[in-house]
Amino acid sequence: MTMDLYSLKDAFAGEGIIFSYVGPVTQEMTERVGETLRARIELDNASMGVGLRVFSSFVELVQNIGHYSKGRSAEEDSDGHEGVVMVGYKDGRYFVHSGNVIDAVDGPRLAKQLDHLKGMDRKTLRAYYRERRRKDPDSSSKGAGLGFIELARNSSDLTYDIRSIDDESAFFSVQVWISAGQEGGL
Repeated sequence: MTMDLYSLKDAFAGEGIIFSYVGPVTQEMTERVGETLRARIELDNASMGVGLRVFSSFVELVQNIGHYSKGRSAEEDSDGHEGVVMVGYKDGRYFVHSGNVIDAVDGPRLAKQLDHLKGMDRKTLRAYYRERRRKDPDSSSKGAGLGFIELARNSSDLTYDIRSIDDESAFFSVQVWISAGQEGGL
């Protein structure tokens, strides 16, 4: 198979994608890409707060791949779970998108949690974050329980999609948009 990389490059540029990765998500990959993202955002002359939100969102979404990947147990390290991550800039906003295969039974719980957060304004999100920090994670949570809240606080828009693959699997994607002029949040 011959791939037309020039057309793919043009398609990515047209969508504003400055970084894309498909494969196993590891701690080393997260660190190296994080360094590259920081440097790129500095070159774009984005404010420090915006750069921090983009970087924080990238790290959180990569960690979610480890937390919610199909077949992962709570005791496992996140290294090696397959996922896709894209970072870009389009229409005055940075974006961080991620996706991975999850157990289909996790989909409704993730959707409920994200829908709940999407209905909150900044002030309510801040109070909810503080409240959740004082509590132990839910027994159904595969992480510390704060990641999605942090994503909602960092973003000007948070969307997700859960696409059924078969009876046992689904593809879970999260899209975070961060306005280049956005202040507040963290």
